[in-house]
Amino acid sequence: RVCGGSGRELDSVAVGQIMRKLRLKAGLKQGHIASHMGFTCTYVSYLERGMRDWTKALMQSYQQACKA
Repeated sequence: RVCGGSGRELDSVAVGQIMRKLRLKAGLKQGHIASHMGFTCTYVSYLERGMRDWTKALMQSYQQACKA
């Protein structure tokens, strides 16, 4: 779960799916995201599959990695 701006919780699986689509649209591999975020490919995979909880900071870092 992730806390949205309005204080409500978002589903980590749904957030992961959105982030994965963002990465794929940018034509990037998980390794690129992992490198820029300072994590392993496995951890990025867990995030994208909703097996780890998202934080606002993680979402921002992921989005920045997609633009790098």
